[in-house]
Amino acid sequence: MMFSSIYYIFIPEFHNSLKTFANLCYSNFMSFYFLVLSFCIFITQLGCQHVDKKYCEDTNWRKEAFLLALQGENRNRISEFQKQCKPFKVEISAQAFNEGFDEGASQFCNSNAGVSYGASGSEYKGTCERHANEIDFLKSYNRGRLSFLKNQLIVKREKLEDSETRLWRKKNEFELESNTNPALAVKAYDELESYQAENERLKVELEGLIKVINSMEIIK
Repeated sequence: MMFSSIYYIFIPEFHNSLKTFANLCYSNFMSFYFLVLSFCIFITQLGCQHVDKKYCEDTNWRKEAFLLALQGENRNRISEFQKQCKPFKVEISAQAFNEGFDEGASQFCNSNAGVSYGASGSEYKGTCERHANEIDFLKSYNRGRLSFLKNQLIVKREKLEDSETRLWRKKNEFELESNTNPALAVKAYDELESYQAENERLKVELEGLIKVINSMEIIK
């Protein structure tokens, strides 16, 4: 009897204390989590800028532009760098940048590079806009990109086939659960909706890819 009294007096109190402690830990954990998350976002944004005073002052912008052209970038990147270096009162010579970019473009804007760049799946950013070989480069680039897209088409079709198979199985599972276990049928229905949405997304992506390929085939 005495043990029973102690149980009813202390156990609820202990349970409430434990619950309060758990809520406190959860609250502190979430605060710490969001603090860490905010810090990570801040660091990521800093990392995305890739520019500080030393970088602005020490960079050989002619050479930097040369390398950017070889990577298939657009010469308008200079505006981005000028904006980022302005707070440090560092001026970037447009003449030196353009001269370096032209040198890089002369090596980048050729048929062989066009095919390779297109076949890699990279988007053309207008690197060769002022170059005499732009037309030849774009023809080669489109051939390479067409090859890349056709390979992507094969992959997309395989994914759609797998999706169709999973969807068919899930439909059968839902019908079976509906007749035998209504509780599990609810879960099966939610999964079925998810599978259907995924299936529709793949169909839209596949149709869009086919249109792009057909349009490129016509131009070719």
